[in-house]
Amino acid sequence: MSHSTHKLKPEVRLYLPAGLNQNELSTILTGAPGNYSASKKVCLLYSYLISRGFNQEKATDFGANWTQVNSKVLRVIFGGSYNKWVNLLLKSKYLERLNEDPKTGKVSTRGFYRTPQNRDGGQSKQYRIPAWLLSNKGGLNFTISNQSLGKTELKKLHALRAPKRSYARDQYRQHIEKMMQELILVDTPDSRRAIANLQLQKALQGTPEQFLEVFNHGAMNEVLVDEFGWRVHSKITNTSKHLRPFLRFANDQLSALVEIDFATSQPSILASLTPDLIRQFAPDCAEAIPLLEALQNEPSFQKFQHYCLEEDIYAYLASRWNATYPEEPLTRTQAKNIFFRAAYSNYQYLGRLDVIKLNAKARSFAASGSLSAAMQEAASRNAKSLRAVRSYHLFKSEFVAVHDFFAALKQLEWSSFNPSKRGCHTNNCLLAQRIESGLIYECLVKAVMEAGISQVVTIHDSLLVREADEPRVRAIIECELASLGVRLRLGPSKLGQGEVV
Repeated sequence: MSHSTHKLKPEVRLYLPAGLNQNELSTILTGAPGNYSASKKVCLLYSYLISRGFNQEKATDFGANWTQVNSKVLRVIFGGSYNKWVNLLLKSKYLERLNEDPKTGKVSTRGFYRTPQNRDGGQSKQYRIPAWLLSNKGGLNFTISNQSLGKTELKKLHALRAPKRSYARDQYRQHIEKMMQELILVDTPDSRRAIANLQLQKALQGTPEQFLEVFNHGAMNEVLVDEFGWRVHSKITNTSKHLRPFLRFANDQLSALVEIDFATSQPSILASLTPDLIRQFAPDCAEAIPLLEALQNEPSFQKFQHYCLEEDIYAYLASRWNATYPEEPLTRTQAKNIFFRAAYSNYQYLGRLDVIKLNAKARSFAASGSLSAAMQEAASRNAKSLRAVRSYHLFKSEFVAVHDFFAALKQLEWSSFNPSKRGCHTNNCLLAQRIESGLIYECLVKAVMEAGISQVVTIHDSLLVREADEPRVRAIIECELASLGVRLRLGPSKLGQGEVV
């Protein structure tokens, strides 16, 4: 008896809009059915849009949502002639592109460009699958298509899941990328109830069954390292915190996971800055070192360190805000934005805002009673500007030396390695994120791996590990922080048996 030595092509799960089959798609693209080589490319694009759309924040109807797609993604899927393919899909009404700037209303017939997110370079436009292809009596509907992929197609899929980059190529980030692709959500009555509640709140797309399908089995399990702060991003970092209790490693679904994070991480990182940390984790930012050294003995910086590292900076800012603006009280959670606005906003812009005029406008809007839609939008913009400038002046009055340090950082010419399109006012945010991510990956993840613990993922400033490993990991982290002379405090463990929303 003879046996065939033909090697079967691996199958992956891709998604097609419910109103479409592959023969129809092939006919649209090539004029004839059966050309699955062409149709598989569009299946990859549809799967990419469906997978990314599920974790969008503030989700509404799926067909109404736009998904940012970098030109590098389109090039991976369709090759150098990607514009031809995209234009064919647009012309045939099987794809839609956002052509209007949502803020200005300006129309571009070639598509509205948006600043790329989490990818290095390239242009990003926004696309969506037309609602008529996905809709089933007003709901989201798609079909699972098991596709056999050849070597070239598999390369495309791998390139979409973990794009190549020229920066932050250390083995520890690469290990986290791999581990992130091994996490699943357990399918239990509690997890389904949590997903259903988030869907009702328009915070997630699709039914629990659909969400679990895409999250656990979808081929587009994309992991990125952003060029700005060198953080690792994936569906895990984008998933609602209410679903984290149901995360498990696929090969150990009985082990609950524990999240270990830093208390008030962003301000605490800035309060913990030392020249040695900059040299080790953000050497490109060495120009900040003399500015930091001049800051050390300033009373307001020491006050900032005290509230960040020994007490609660957010609670303190809330108390100062409420004493200053009792008519607009904030909770501790709401007060986090005081810090982020005051630290990372454009100081030149905030310095030009006239508080007296903004207050007068706010009173005028309040006295007007019923407002038109345009006036409501204007009132909302005015309120945001007023809160931003109040936050800025409150922070400056409390921590003037820290403000001046941030202002000096924002003047440094870091355009050669700061990829932000918003300009140099993001310099201090870049410094904080690169110190944080260097500390997380190149120090803590490294130490955890060297201790023989491989099942670990990160959510920016936190580590997610199995409950059984938590005591050892916490001890490792505290030891590493002590050896660096870093005074960061760990928050309480967040056990994987959390409440269901």
